[in-house]
Amino acid sequence: MHHLLHYLNLNVIGGVETLFAELMQERWMAETVRHHVIAGTNIHPDLLPAIHQGTESIEYIKHLSSGVYIPRWLRGLRLLRCKSISRRLKPHAVLVWNALDRRESLATATHVDGPLIYMEHGAAWDANRNRAAVFLKGVRRVICNSHASRRVIQERLGYTGSSVVCHNPLRPSIRAENVRPRTLPYTQPLRLGAAGRLIPLKGFILLPHVIAELLKQGIDCELVLAGTGPEREAILNTAARLGIEERVTMPGIIKDMGTFYQRVDIVIVPSIREPFGLVSIEAAAHGCPVIVSAVDGLPETLLHGKTGFALPPTEPIALLTRFGSGDYGIPDMVYDPHEDRLTRPKFLSPKAISTTIIDLIGNGSYAHLSANALKDVKERFSFAKYQEKAYSLVTELFQ
Repeated sequence: MHHLLHYLNLNVIGGVETLFAELMQERWMAETVRHHVIAGTNIHPDLLPAIHQGTESIEYIKHLSSGVYIPRWLRGLRLLRCKSISRRLKPHAVLVWNALDRRESLATATHVDGPLIYMEHGAAWDANRNRAAVFLKGVRRVICNSHASRRVIQERLGYTGSSVVCHNPLRPSIRAENVRPRTLPYTQPLRLGAAGRLIPLKGFILLPHVIAELLKQGIDCELVLAGTGPEREAILNTAARLGIEERVTMPGIIKDMGTFYQRVDIVIVPSIREPFGLVSIEAAAHGCPVIVSAVDGLPETLLHGKTGFALPPTEPIALLTRFGSGDYGIPDMVYDPHEDRLTRPKFLSPKAISTTIIDLIGNGSYAHLSANALKDVKERFSFAKYQEKAYSLVTELFQ
């Protein structure tokens, strides 16, 4: 039996954290591997039951075994605790999740004879280059959640070692059963959907402009935007300024995302940066066509023209504030999958989005896209296939 030590942050609920929790709940590698976790601080209560199911031990680097909290100014003591835990557990390998520039990541693997494996899920875009370079020198393999992530870690951070793409899967908790291809309900307004953290990076400020443009073209429509964040008021104010506030619904956090996808007709992911794009495959799993920005890993989540549309971002970031958004939190560089290079970020034109929607509802292809989306998700983003591939990529490095 092999022992695998995981280092990751689990005190918030995000894509990485939820994926890990569901892997543990599904007893990933249980036949041959025992899982141990080093987390920064307390695990989010919604994740804890699933993680307990699949792990043999959980340790916290910000707390001593007695429960005493280690303050930030005693960072050296936290690093010593990482080393102490790994020395005591003697794992066959260390798996660091999306934290390549944290000193704790490297400290966790310091006294381990086995390989250090890194799971890249978007940290490479913002990581401190110097600290990341030190960490990556000790990494045996990087497992990337998209081709875009692989290229960013290579081009931005100069990594030349072993790297493999293992696309994020459709998680069991969001998987839909017995979903049939959908048709547009022409007897009611077209309902556009979007979901995520309400920050400038997600590009949601563009969506009220899309609704306004569609209404000008005689398309009866409305927007349902799920999520919370600092851009909420800006989005509502933009809708009011455009005179469409009654067409925009913002319900906050939605726990039952399956019902959300079933109640919207088209999902839009207008992100300025997005390492992969879970919302895109989740929507497709419910037969909902998706329109995404052709940046970073988003185009990898669909088949352009067959299951949805990936539109090239064309608008300079300097113009984003004119649409009502803030301009904070925007990265210096993003990955252009068409040119295969890092480039300055841009955002989608609302006109391009609305034109694509008009073409979609006018050419009779909606049902065809819906059927293809359902098929594509099952074939390319199976949770079982992800488990098998990730298992192979990790265990073949065990000594």
